[in-house]
Amino acid sequence: MVKGTVLLDFNVDDLTNSIRNTVSGDSFPTVVAHLTKTDLKNVTKKQGWNFDWRTELNNDRL
Repeated sequence: MVKGTVLLDFNVDDLTNSIRNTVSGDSFPTVVAHLTKTDLKNVTKKQGWNFDWRTELNNDRL
């Protein structure tokens, strides 16, 4: 494996410029950006996020 390579365990079935709900067909504008410590206060479970962003921030994938 090449240093810095990230292996993903999902299949991409379609490339789009947004996230799309495959059941309803709804499309949601999407921005991909690096997470910062400042971002953590905005992505909490209290605000509806069901993802451990702090663990993600601590993963060194680059």
